Amino acid sequence: MKKTVFSVLIASAMLAVTGCISNSVDMASSRLRVRSFVDGCDVVKVKGDKIWFEHKAFSLPGKWMGFDEATYVNGEKWIPNWSGSNSDQFEITDKQAALPTDRELTSDTLKVVSNAGLGNVFVSEYPSENNGYTLAITIDDRSADGASWYEFGLSWED
Repeated sequence: MKKTVFSVLIASAMLAVTGCISNSVDMASSRLRVRSFVDGCDVVKVKGDKIWFEHKAFSLPGKWMGFDEATYVNGEKWIPNWSGSNSDQFEITDKQAALPTDRELTSDTLKVVSNAGLGNVFVSEYPSENNGYTLAITIDDRSADGASWYEFGLSWED
């Protein structure tokens, strides 16, 4: 157990030092950027200017082996409050970063970049009239050994 925790801490430090957790050019051009410490599987939902988590497996975001890390939305610190497997909603203060609530977005019109994390980050549901124009991004860390920082950015055209 101690060996695993130590390995994860060393790997995280190396990623931070080598720049793998810093902003890249693609991330800098994103309208909405999310950075969170994840172990297991979580879905990040975005509807208009609201963002929240739906927890699926293992530890809650930010909470792993005694850690209590914040999530960052466009650099703003957010420590989610939890009701079962759903977090509270965080308000996106930059209105240019709020998703449109009156039109569908597809893989052609919504771009996702991810530059940190040991598992997969992918769109599990695009905004449409059927889901109330809600985007779902899955962070799947189940195959990784322990938690890691995940960072992704979203961009779309008006």
